[in-house]
Amino acid sequence: MRGPARLRLVRLHVEGFGRLADYVLEPPAEPGVLVVAPNEAGKSTLTAAIFHGLFGFSDKSEEEARRPWGGGPYAVALEWALGERSTCAIRRDFDTQRVAVEWCTDGAIDRRWEGEPNPRGRSGDRAAYDDELRRLLGFVSSEVFRQTAFVSPGAAAVRPLAAELLRLLSGSERADFRAALLEFEAGWYHLTRADITDPQRPMKHKTRQLEELDERRAELVARRENARGGRDARRGAEEELAQVHRRIAELERDVAGREETARAIERTRRIREEIGDAERLRQEMDRGIERFVEWERRVREKTAALEPLVRYLRYPRDFADRVRRLRDLREQVSRRAAEGAEAESEVLRAPRPGGPLGLGAAGVAAATIGLVLAALGTGGAAGYAAVPVGVALAAFGLGWAWVRRSRRRERVVRWTALQAEAARLDRERAAVAETLPFDSSAADLDLHLERWERAHQLRAELDGMQEARPALGDRETLERDRRSVKEERLDVLRLEQRRLLERHPYLEIGADYERQFLQDERQRVEERARLETRELQLRRRLADLPVAADDPHRLAAEIARIDEETARLRLERDAHRLAWRILTECKDEFVQVMTHRLGRRIGRVFEAMTGGRYSAVEIHPVSLELSVDGIEKRGIPAESLSRGTRDQLYFALRVALLQELAADRALPLVLDDPFLHFDLERLGRAEETLRRLGSLHQVLLFTHDARVAGWSSFPQRRLPAVGAGAVASPSAD
Repeated sequence: MRGPARLRLVRLHVEGFGRLADYVLEPPAEPGVLVVAPNEAGKSTLTAAIFHGLFGFSDKSEEEARRPWGGGPYAVALEWALGERSTCAIRRDFDTQRVAVEWCTDGAIDRRWEGEPNPRGRSGDRAAYDDELRRLLGFVSSEVFRQTAFVSPGAAAVRPLAAELLRLLSGSERADFRAALLEFEAGWYHLTRADITDPQRPMKHKTRQLEELDERRAELVARRENARGGRDARRGAEEELAQVHRRIAELERDVAGREETARAIERTRRIREEIGDAERLRQEMDRGIERFVEWERRVREKTAALEPLVRYLRYPRDFADRVRRLRDLREQVSRRAAEGAEAESEVLRAPRPGGPLGLGAAGVAAATIGLVLAALGTGGAAGYAAVPVGVALAAFGLGWAWVRRSRRRERVVRWTALQAEAARLDRERAAVAETLPFDSSAADLDLHLERWERAHQLRAELDGMQEARPALGDRETLERDRRSVKEERLDVLRLEQRRLLERHPYLEIGADYERQFLQDERQRVEERARLETRELQLRRRLADLPVAADDPHRLAAEIARIDEETARLRLERDAHRLAWRILTECKDEFVQVMTHRLGRRIGRVFEAMTGGRYSAVEIHPVSLELSVDGIEKRGIPAESLSRGTRDQLYFALRVALLQELAADRALPLVLDDPFLHFDLERLGRAEETLRRLGSLHQVLLFTHDARVAGWSSFPQRRLPAVGAGAVASPSAD
């Protein structure tokens, strides 16, 4: 089941409205937006721009007060999204009272409308624009929008269940119930003097149209009965006597055909048995033919599936093992090639022993020089010290060169071994590939293997079906026997049965026809005796009746005319009472149902906002006042609650009215600081309530409260402070 279509404000462009000029607000899609701004920064101006952009100004002075402070265009443009497919753009110019509406569905323009629906005027454009609002919001009343979806500063306490809201919630047009009831009562008492509340009790003293017609008809009926008494009695006796004669003749004809009917009953019984046997035999043959047809169909399907794979049946029996071996060799060759490339890279990166050898040579040179200096006695202590240092350098350099050379040799050996292993595997792969009956270099080995297995599977299934073929019998023989049973037995028996039933329809009564036939025969004999007795009585009665003297047709025609007039007036009378009663019941029932339903819907929201402290809300069906049930006390009037709790209750009422009013769409909530009197606990529950509502309704919350500004449930937009005389523009956002 689909949910209500969500109505969402996509873009608000304030071209000029109060302190705002060329300002754009684009709320995010989910779940809404929290607009934070200090006092006098333009929050109320933004909410008023949304409201009056939809409905205009009904008060000229208020319209002038909202004129742009810095001059320029005085206009507002709103873009709405209705569901997933439709958008509606509305631009209202307050200077010219010109409104343009453009509907788009799936990105294509669905409808354009332009006019001057000034709410203070009476032009036809206003009614046309109301149709556009009804398509967008589900209603056209600005007061309903103000008391449900729009909360301006200090307006949290909506007047509960205003009369206009009740009419709109019921889906009816504005009407005066009392005037309609009085009109229906007048129509009732014009026709009858009976009480409209209790038709069995007279209400007026003077007779009205229906009572006068009843009196006239009673008089005519008495005269007509007196006029045609004897004539009707004779006519009835004559008609009854004719009926007795006709029935006696029918019974005599039935007795004559009794023997033929008995023979037809017996033959029909035998025909039904023979038809049943033939039908069972034909059904058995049909099942045999169906099995044969199914076998042929399956053979054709498997043969067709095998045809493109038949060449795989000619491949050697170890074809699958060769393919798998080739696939494994391919993988091993690729793996050895990768390892060889890596070993080659390691050989190329291995450092050569040139550097360490140079260091060793330097050490030998230093030791030699030290020995020479020591031998000549010219170097002193330095010559003796150079000898061990040179020896140490030479030993270190030669050792380092030996390590590098050993490591390089190991890498070269590993590289050479990997190249040899790769070459051997490649030769084995080439040898296996030559044994396959296709070019294996570009073939998909898994695909060939799958086709080979599928071909052998289909061949095995076909062989099994061919082995089962003799058990199915001969199709031509089955079809010939079936035609023989139908044409030589069934058709002949059914033709004979149809002819018997045409001559004797009585035979269709079923399996108990013989017993029923004998019972009917006894009843006919008894009926014949009664009819003969009745015939004698009627002849005696006709001899005693006098001949009628008067013709009552004229009186009957007059009575028929009065009956027609009475029926028409009674329908008119009943229509007046039915309309009066339905209107009365609907009025009472609607108030009862709507107040109960609204009370339950309000109670769910109110219970969540108060943390379960108050569990239910009731609306008095007469006074329409609210009362709540608390943990300790029931039926607490709304006026007895604290200011914060009362604001919670009225906010829950707004949400319930909004959901009840527009059940086919989820309207947005435009809130301008509605929680000023809430403490931190109430604010926490209000945030949770708005977060849940945000899953279905777009929430536009404008506030200067730092406590609300700390909420994390909604993305934020901020308006900077605007000084006296200044104008907010996009650069200030």
